[in-house]
Amino acid sequence: MKTSIIHLPLAVAALATLASAQPWNLRTPATSPPPQGYQQSLAYNCGMFRTVMYGGRPTTGVVFVTWVFDGNDWASLGPANDPGPKWGHRLVYDWARNRVILFGGRDGGTTAQNETWAWNGQDWTQIQTANAPSPRAWHQMAYDVRRDKIVVFGGFAVLDNNTWEFDGTDWTAVTTANRPPVVGDGEMVYDESRGVCVLFGGWDGRAGVYAGTWEFDGIDWRQVSTNSAPSGRTWHQMSYDRRRAHVVLHGGYNGGGVQTDTWTYDGTDWTDHTSNVTGAPPAVPVQGGMSYDIARAVHVFFGGSGPGGRSGDTNEFSSLAYASYSKAGAGCSGSAGVPVLEAV
Repeated sequence: MKTSIIHLPLAVAALATLASAQPWNLRTPATSPPPQGYQQSLAYNCGMFRTVMYGGRPTTGVVFVTWVFDGNDWASLGPANDPGPKWGHRLVYDWARNRVILFGGRDGGTTAQNETWAWNGQDWTQIQTANAPSPRAWHQMAYDVRRDKIVVFGGFAVLDNNTWEFDGTDWTAVTTANRPPVVGDGEMVYDESRGVCVLFGGWDGRAGVYAGTWEFDGIDWRQVSTNSAPSGRTWHQMSYDRRRAHVVLHGGYNGGGVQTDTWTYDGTDWTDHTSNVTGAPPAVPVQGGMSYDIARAVHVFFGGSGPGGRSGDTNEFSSLAYASYSKAGAGCSGSAGVPVLEAV
């Protein structure tokens, strides 16, 4: 029996390098941007190639305007119907049906709601459901692409740390063996690379802010033990980078002050990129809105409130650069030819 041997080239090397984090970038829209405000919600609509923003609290009152951002400018739309004044609500993009879903939030005052609305790029439509979570605001919400379910966890109005799912038609309460202690003011996004919803931070309804990382796989919640993690906080923002397969977290309030740090989570550990981020991060990184623009591969952050006042700034963060490699030397010929190293 003759065995063929491939001689691995000693002179060929794949040198992977991970560049430092790219800068935060303050955008200046060509026309008037949305008013300064906080507690609005953002979601990227892949069908429109636009970031959609709805609601929030500007200097006075509560708004019910639908805005879209194309990467250069904001545009205020005038649909025939809208969900009315909203703040503390949540938006997510429904991939299967090419629409943005809005759930919950407070009205123009302090009354929590449990309405479900859909934005198809032209108009808003209220979805009448047989069941629904109780009225709430500042809940956590994400769209599970793998299971085609919108997941809602927690919320204020009643102190609730239950899990609900929306299948596009109706809501269903989900019974889990474990659940996070946080109630609201945390952030949750869906990690497509691992098929789990990732929740970090929030308020537990009693003792104060929380610093746990939890994941929901559609069956149960589990707390993730990490070597590093952001400090406990509320009112921060998170979005999922589909190209780089990690969660990006920025800002928030930890009970003692405003946080301006930027972190990523890869499913194993959190990494603090604050020291290698260039450019000025959002001036008011609390209670803003953030979503990931897939077409342009940037995280769009708008607004905020805090000691610096209320912001009407549009900031973008391009996360981490792709790994790169270079070849050196020539491969050694073997019985199966010359091996070639290529990026996958």
